[in-house]
Amino acid sequence: MDNDKYFLGIIEETNGDCEYSFHTSYTARDMKEAEALHLIMVSSFYGEPDAEENSEEGVYHFNGVEVYEGNLWEVSKITYNEFKNQRKEGNEESN
Repeated sequence: MDNDKYFLGIIEETNGDCEYSFHTSYTARDMKEAEALHLIMVSSFYGEPDAEENSEEGVYHFNGVEVYEGNLWEVSKITYNEFKNQRKEGNEESN
């Protein structure tokens, strides 16, 4: 884990006329591994995608909702930890 790098990503969703963005974070050895983790998260965002509707590469359908990869960035450990702390604080405020 000492050699891990830090990444922030975005998962995009289209649900009818509405568009949403979800922010994610990963630790990985390199960008290639981070991209693989990001793809796993996107492709299973709402469980198992609807196989018959997934004809467009990189777009996953879940009962009418389209989910696809947004951007992915390598960030410093400080930025990564700040992001994680902000998410934790946000979750505590909503409880």
